[in-house]
Amino acid sequence: LNRTQAAYAFAGFDTNKDKKVSSREFIGDEDSGHVFPKPGGAHDSEQTSGAPITMSAFKASMSKVYDTPTHAFHALDGDGDESLSAEEFEKGARKFSPALSKDQASFAFHGLDSDNNSKVLKQEFLEVLNTNRFFMLHNASHG
Repeated sequence: LNRTQAAYAFAGFDTNKDKKVSSREFIGDEDSGHVFPKPGGAHDSEQTSGAPITMSAFKASMSKVYDTPTHAFHALDGDGDESLSAEEFEKGARKFSPALSKDQASFAFHGLDSDNNSKVLKQEFLEVLNTNRFFMLHNASHG
């Protein structure tokens, strides 16, 4: 993360605005009111209003077809270059059950692209899935 991104992430975690991030704020405990400011930030899977797909729905759709996230990544990586392009991701997400729509796949791809470089590496894919939140640095145009 660059300095601006780190400051933005910190502000999103510091829900009580005390310039400290407690463990409850960091893990997003429901009682802490953990919410990232708009536009952008990390989108909590179940709290993102208007999102085409939640993280839990994405994982459920993916896990009906693939045993592990690593297996899913390799299946999505059509050219075997250890990174996913938006095109590869969208094509592979059509094999999920249920299949992701173009809008859902675009939203998920941008939410998995935590460094906003238009590709998703395996480490990035796995780390974002482990956070249970899609990551957005900007207002995602998903369509």
